Amino acid sequence: MKPGILFLDDDLHLLKSIQRFLNKYVGEWNIHFNTSFEAALETLTQEKIDVAFLDINLPQKNGFELLNHIKKSDTLKNIEIVMITGMEDEELKREALNYGATDLLQKPVQPEDLIARIKATLKTKLFHDELVKKNILLSEQLIASQKMEITGVLAAGIIHDIRNIFNVIQNYPVIIKSKLEKNEVVEKELEKIQFAASRAESILRQILIFSKHEERKDNFITDINVVVKDTLTLLEPTLPYNIELVNNLNEGALVGNFNATLLTQMIMNLVINAKEAIGRGKGKIEISTSREVMNDRTYFVLRIMDNGPGIPEAIQSKIFNNRVSTKQKGRNFGFGLSIVSLLAEKLKGKIEVKSKLGYGTTFIIYLPSGE
Repeated sequence: MKPGILFLDDDLHLLKSIQRFLNKYVGEWNIHFNTSFEAALETLTQEKIDVAFLDINLPQKNGFELLNHIKKSDTLKNIEIVMITGMEDEELKREALNYGATDLLQKPVQPEDLIARIKATLKTKLFHDELVKKNILLSEQLIASQKMEITGVLAAGIIHDIRNIFNVIQNYPVIIKSKLEKNEVVEKELEKIQFAASRAESILRQILIFSKHEERKDNFITDINVVVKDTLTLLEPTLPYNIELVNNLNEGALVGNFNATLLTQMIMNLVINAKEAIGRGKGKIEISTSREVMNDRTYFVLRIMDNGPGIPEAIQSKIFNNRVSTKQKGRNFGFGLSIVSLLAEKLKGKIEVKSKLGYGTTFIIYLPSGE
């Protein structure tokens, strides 16, 4: 949209001269000429105006009154104002600037001076508009940050209580086993409860660590394949009948110094996201692991693939941002990807996404093998 420029002056001869000066700029700027306070105010409310040139001395209401009105208006206050005067008065210049004017233009108006002032003031307007946008963005980020901080404080107290509950859950399978006759089937199911409760308690502990911004080393010699198998054992019963869960794990062990809890949390998050993305249609989620060499370094690579609807290319580079979600209305698809990215960083690795609309999505996690 072309910048809008308003001239207010009761001197018709001057306005016609300015119109001649600016005739060749009609294609670049929308230029409006008014001779009264009321006419100028109507133009300001009906047209997009970026810069207004206001004569100080008008027969009734003067240019200062219109300047004051503009600067007090929420919708007009960002218009750049240049006051026009035929008087050489330093006090007048100071008053104009105190009212909020950007500049002062002296009569008689010279064509070259006028055009230079217009171009300079339009640049100032563009700069101010960018600052306003950035300030709005920063304010939104500050509010979001404060919400997260408050949520973290509240969550910390709750998580302590929930961890105690999970400790109780972990103990009950032991009690039940002691009261039952030998039954391998039941014992395996009880072991699943213990494992799930243990993993949940570990995840809660990690959340506490994140919320306190603490660094804690819970890394142990871990086989990624074992973590994947254990996590899928937990998740498989939660998947609907329409989704096939396939694992295609590396033939050899992928052993490294990793935090198994973080790995479990990352896998669970991505598999549940894949499930939500697929929805009710016939679907498939495949988890694969491999050892790959890139730039003379060996990585353990974990891929989680689904045949869901895919992610639009326009937002693929933004999905790990905590202000962007691929969530669809009424579904949890996309929730937690910023956390997945954080988990990958904690594991000293990185995550990428490959997706095409209609052809599903693949998340690829690269973890340093230490080899």
